Amino acid sequence: MTPPLILLGSGGHASVLAECIQLCGFSLYAVVSPTKPEGPLFEQSVWLNGDANALDLDVRQYRVVNGVGSIGDTGKRKALFDLYKSKGFYFQNIVHPSAVISPHLRNLGEGFQALSGCIVNTGCHIGDNVVLNSRAVVEHHCRIGNHSFVASSATLCGSCEVEDQVHIGAAAVLNQGLFVGHGALIATGSVVIRNVTAKTLVMGVPARKQRDLSC
Repeated sequence: MTPPLILLGSGGHASVLAECIQLCGFSLYAVVSPTKPEGPLFEQSVWLNGDANALDLDVRQYRVVNGVGSIGDTGKRKALFDLYKSKGFYFQNIVHPSAVISPHLRNLGEGFQALSGCIVNTGCHIGDNVVLNSRAVVEHHCRIGNHSFVASSATLCGSCEVEDQVHIGAAAVLNQGLFVGHGALIATGSVVIRNVTAKTLVMGVPARKQRDLSC
């Protein structure tokens, strides 16, 4: 039986996860947020108004869910994951009942989130703390690195390799077999037809480099 869950955050992404937690039949024990969360999804949960209160809990009795989203920068999600892992907490995988996840993956990391209608096909490697938002499609034999975020309706064609901390914007498309380097940002609606170097923003149809993100 899955232990009670602690949801980190109460914003938009966290609200979607709270509903998914409910649909999966898990128990949401507490929500960690600087302001008290409102609405029916949170009314049965304890409010913890800071990470310090959650980090004092017994790691053997609870699991955590990363409720921080991404609007292009996955750094906050990674920092929160690293903080709670350093204290011994385990991140629960959350898979919406309508998501289709192949039983023949090469790897499925910790803290994986697959939201409504997303698809992951055979032979894929999914790292830790990865989000596939609503209706995202990850085709066969793709690799997605740790802390990466694939936004709503984005499509990765077969055998793409995405390194750590990449954000792939909503409705973006990656052609088959492409490589996307660490920390890259694929803008919303882009069509990527060539490899993307690390710490680079690409945008457009076809996608072209806009600027270097390493500065």
